[in-house]
Amino acid sequence: MKFNPNQRYTRWSIRRLSVGVASVVVASGFFVLVGQPSSVRADVVNPTPGQVLPEETSGTKEGDLSEKPGDTVLAQAKPEGVTGNTNSLPTPTERTEVSEETNPSSPDTLFEKDEEAQENPELTDVLKETVDTADVDGTQASPEDIKKAVDEDVKDSIDVPAGYLEQAKASGPFLAGVNKPLKYELFAGDGMLTRLLLKASDKAPWSDNGEAKNEKIPPVKNLPDGKYYYQVSLNGNTTGKQDQDLLDTLRTNGTNTYGATLTVYEADGDKPDLNKVVKTRNVNITLNGLVTKSDVKSAVENNVKDSIDVPAAYLEQAKGEGPFTAGVNHVIPYELFAGDGMLTRLLLKASDKAPWSDNGDAKNPALSPLGENVKTKGQYFYQVALDGNVAGKEKQALIDQFRANGTQTYSATVNVYGNKDGKPDLDNIVATKKVTININGLISKETVQKAVADNVKDSIDVPASYLEKAKGEGPFTAGVNHVIPYELFAGDGMLTRLLLKASDKAPWSDNGDAKNPALSPLGENVKTKGQYFYQVALDGNVAGKEKQALIDQLRANGTQTYSATVNVYGNKDGKPDLDNIVATKKVTIKINVKETSDTANGSLSPSNSGSSVTPMNHNHAPGTTDSMPADTMTSSTNTMAGENMAASANKMSDTMMSDKMMSDDKAMLPNTGETQTSMASIGFLGLALAGLLGGLGLKNKKEEN
Repeated sequence: MKFNPNQRYTRWSIRRLSVGVASVVVASGFFVLVGQPSSVRADVVNPTPGQVLPEETSGTKEGDLSEKPGDTVLAQAKPEGVTGNTNSLPTPTERTEVSEETNPSSPDTLFEKDEEAQENPELTDVLKETVDTADVDGTQASPEDIKKAVDEDVKDSIDVPAGYLEQAKASGPFLAGVNKPLKYELFAGDGMLTRLLLKASDKAPWSDNGEAKNEKIPPVKNLPDGKYYYQVSLNGNTTGKQDQDLLDTLRTNGTNTYGATLTVYEADGDKPDLNKVVKTRNVNITLNGLVTKSDVKSAVENNVKDSIDVPAAYLEQAKGEGPFTAGVNHVIPYELFAGDGMLTRLLLKASDKAPWSDNGDAKNPALSPLGENVKTKGQYFYQVALDGNVAGKEKQALIDQFRANGTQTYSATVNVYGNKDGKPDLDNIVATKKVTININGLISKETVQKAVADNVKDSIDVPASYLEKAKGEGPFTAGVNHVIPYELFAGDGMLTRLLLKASDKAPWSDNGDAKNPALSPLGENVKTKGQYFYQVALDGNVAGKEKQALIDQLRANGTQTYSATVNVYGNKDGKPDLDNIVATKKVTIKINVKETSDTANGSLSPSNSGSSVTPMNHNHAPGTTDSMPADTMTSSTNTMAGENMAASANKMSDTMMSDKMMSDDKAMLPNTGETQTSMASIGFLGLALAGLLGGLGLKNKKEEN
């Protein structure tokens, strides 16, 4: 074989190149295989925001109480017990003087028997003083006119105040025409029960037993005297009863509704002809039962609080024409004491569990000041009289003064009065009680916005011990992922307390056990109650979770930083108005979690994932050892043989675990940067290439030889 120098040079070069490349590749591959790639944990982010929904409130529709002259009947609030009343009473704020003089010719004794009424000339004199039914044109009402009047001018139902029944006398006119016939022109005399059946009585005065001799209301225009009679017949256990017997039964029955029939007859001489019926009509008559004075005294003493603290929200939303100040510094019926949206409603202990709506818009049921299922109407009246610079002020003037005063406590007196002529008798105080009323002043939205911007930190670092000691039923998670009053932002033991800059110098106790003073989110000495609400909404897999569920998730997540949003809301009906965000701020919250031995054991279990530390046996690469040197992973152990690796892993440092390991319940999170899989592939590829080049070199050497 002829020597070819070029060929020999080429083969030698290839052989030298193969050996060199193989050496480099082998060394590189080994380094890659034994080297530990860096990996960065990337937390799974759940962007779903938490949402807090306001509680539903059930509204009960009820009628409005028409306002009467004298300006004391509440126009906005009315208890269920008076719903449907068509005989609303005027309630003057000033005492009404009524003459106590009685007329010896009064009709007290003229309604006992119809025959006596016809024969008594004094009755005619009284009627002449009160009404003139003569027609100036000489025409008189016909039966058709009477039928029309009964259909159009008589109410379907009436609600008789207990005060009328309380003051009625059997010898008086109250029961005239009830269960016995009477001249039709006497249908609506002063102090008569049947007077209330006429629609015209709503605006007509009333006096007990007709003592004021108020003008009689004619049931029909141009009604002739003595030509028609009427009676109102009651049903039930009152049927046929008259005078004192009937009066006693009505009082014994308590509040009760009676079916009644109004019948109008033609006259037969000076008597009614019961066979000649002109018109009949069925009506309902509700008589409110009497409540004793002792019951009222007991109710005031036991059902009325000694003091109340009125949320600023109620004052903020109050309107002068609304019910908020009803019964404050002026007298109204006692049954209206606790209507929806009323300041005096808050004085009842029962109000703590009752709904509220601003200005009574939801028409929530009124509460009885006498207790559940104990009601009265028209028998008693009340007022809550305030002291100081609000004394005597009413409605809008009172609201304006409250707002100008800011947060302030007022002394007040609750007075309950008896009745006279259907109006309050201010000389008859049935019950009284001293109370204190604290009205929380208003804070402007601008003040809240500034407080959130200036007083809340951009980020906080929560010690692991705080989470470790936290309890689900404790204050730690209060205001986190749910809405609570803004004044509670920085109570002792609360996570949100740490967001306030003022918390740096304030004491802390786990779960608020030490009851350290709360911090005001508005700044020192600036307080509000009930006007604003807030929540701190967390992101990620803790979004929407509350209390123990939130604490458990925070612990499971380990040390982690969360994005959060602080939102402050306005109010509506004393509750948070989530559509009215007053202020907002983004913050970051780092929750440190203390690692336990159990957590470490679970995190380093080889069964969790392929990214956990395992022994390596690589037969492809000569010179590699069966066990990995322990000093490349941790200084806590000297050697880590393959059979002892799982046990030795429990002693790894926290730093190593945070860099390479995963938790018990999930696989390793996505890595950023180089990956372990790609580096291992490069190593194996290098070994294969080295083997190939080495083989080529040996083959060329044999051919040369």
